[in-house]
Amino acid sequence: RVVVSAVLISRPLVILSAVATSPTKNAMAFLHMFTNIPVARTISIMIDHLRLKHIRQNVLDKFQDLITQCTSKNTCTFKGITYEFPDGLPVGGPLSMLVADVFVDHLETVILNTSPHARFVHFWARYVDGILCVWTGHERELHSFWGELNNFDPAINFTLETGGHAINFLDLRIELSDLDNLLTPAFRIYRRGTFTGVSIHADSLHPGAHKHAALNSAIQRVIRTPLSLQAEEEEVQVIQRIAKLNGINADIKHLIRRKRLRILLRDEHFTQPPSSRTKWVRLPFLGKHSYRLASELKKYGYKVGFYPLLTLGRLSSLKDPTPLLDCAGIYHASCGDCEAWYVGQTGRKLSERISEHRTRKESA
Repeated sequence: RVVVSAVLISRPLVILSAVATSPTKNAMAFLHMFTNIPVARTISIMIDHLRLKHIRQNVLDKFQDLITQCTSKNTCTFKGITYEFPDGLPVGGPLSMLVADVFVDHLETVILNTSPHARFVHFWARYVDGILCVWTGHERELHSFWGELNNFDPAINFTLETGGHAINFLDLRIELSDLDNLLTPAFRIYRRGTFTGVSIHADSLHPGAHKHAALNSAIQRVIRTPLSLQAEEEEVQVIQRIAKLNGINADIKHLIRRKRLRILLRDEHFTQPPSSRTKWVRLPFLGKHSYRLASELKKYGYKVGFYPLLTLGRLSSLKDPTPLLDCAGIYHASCGDCEAWYVGQTGRKLSERISEHRTRKESA
């Protein structure tokens, strides 16, 4: 009996296992990827990659020192209390995505090239921490492969669960249907149960491009996804409800037809874009007068990007502010007895560095 399985390793990692007689679905979860990335091991992997490119040793030493300093301080503040994590990466950190991607890429390379069960992996594609894979083995091989993933590093853990004949991957629902003894995939647009459809309302003081962004994104997804006629009609109704909820009067079907026509015309009459760079101007949005200004600037070769004056970040802050003396960075210190001054830099708390300056002055 041939088993065709679509494996989805993501957060959660989902494995869709479809058998000709009784389809089953298995699911795994990549638990808390960023906060569990082994930073020291990942830095070692990065150094090995650079060494294979014959980078000079002095450059490697400097890089290792800098990347270690940038990833060693993983702290956050909640309700006035500062927490420090012994390992892992901060979610949203500027280097977190790069470092995590290096480690997960290394995990994929090692597992897929050395695992005896890798021969059952028919297809493997990853998006951040989500992996879509087609598995052609049986359940016992799947559990063995799952064990190898869990044993790769003690900080990384996967979970596994079993389900039905369809999976949700990113914003798609992928279903396998039996058509003349051939398992055929079908696609639908997937949204989480917490999705409300609330976007920027038509009455808000925002540029039209911002108000229609959610609709345009959903329309683009309909055009780019191979949906059945029934699935497309269902998605059109969802987009119409989103437009109505946000006070936008739009003919969604007409917008989809117009978008498809533009794509066809663009593909048929494609020309090389001009070599000159587009000149952009960033301006605050002040209503209809802003559109008139944009029209005038267009005559001189400028395009305008509008931004709203009022944002959620200005209304309220969801993060606890870090006290100035608890921050690191560059500081300027002046002598209280003369006109001497000093500019320094510290990666620790500013209060600790100031305390050291005072101690040295008192002991001098």
